[in-house]
Amino acid sequence: MVCFVGFHGVVGLAVGLACAIGVVTVAKPNPRPRRASPDVVPAVVELIAGCLAAGLPMPAALDAASVAGDDVTREACLAAAAALRRGAPASEAWQAWAVDPALEPVARMTRRTTHSGASVADDLRRVAARLRAQRHSRIQQRVQQASIWIVIPLGLCFMPAFVLVAVVPVIVGLVTHLR
Repeated sequence: MVCFVGFHGVVGLAVGLACAIGVVTVAKPNPRPRRASPDVVPAVVELIAGCLAAGLPMPAALDAASVAGDDVTREACLAAAAALRRGAPASEAWQAWAVDPALEPVARMTRRTTHSGASVADDLRRVAARLRAQRHSRIQQRVQQASIWIVIPLGLCFMPAFVLVAVVPVIVGLVTHLR
C-alpha cells in the first residue's frame, strides 16, 4: 500500500515537529517555592513549646518537633537546630523560618525573645493559638463564600423552572378568562 502525503502534509508535519521540539526544549517548569502547610505549623510550634517547658534546649526541641511536620517544616526545624548548635546568631538560625509566611511569626517571636530573654515556651503557645485562630478564620470565610456560590445554581435553575411551572400557567389562565 502506497501512502501519498502532499506537500502541505509534509510542511504541516515539519512545523508541528518544530513546535513540539521548541516547547519541550524552551519551556521550563516554573517551580513555586515550597511552603509549610498552615495546618501543620501550629502543632509543630506547640510541640516545640512543650519540649521547652519540659526542659529541653531549643535545638533538641526543634529536633523532636521536626517529626510532626511536613517536609518544609521538618527541614526548617532541622536547619534551625543545626545553626543553633553551632552557635549561629538568632537571625541566621531562624532564616529558614523567616522566608516562609506560615513560619515567619515564629521566627519573629524567637528572635525577639532571644534578645529580650523572655520565656519562649509561653510565647510559642500564644503564637500557635494565634495561628490556629487565623486558620479557623480563613476556613470560616471560605465556608461563607461557598454558601454564596451554592445559591447561584439555585437561582439559575430553579427560578426559571418555578416561573414556567407556577407563574406562566396562572398568567395563561388569567389571560384566557379575560378574553
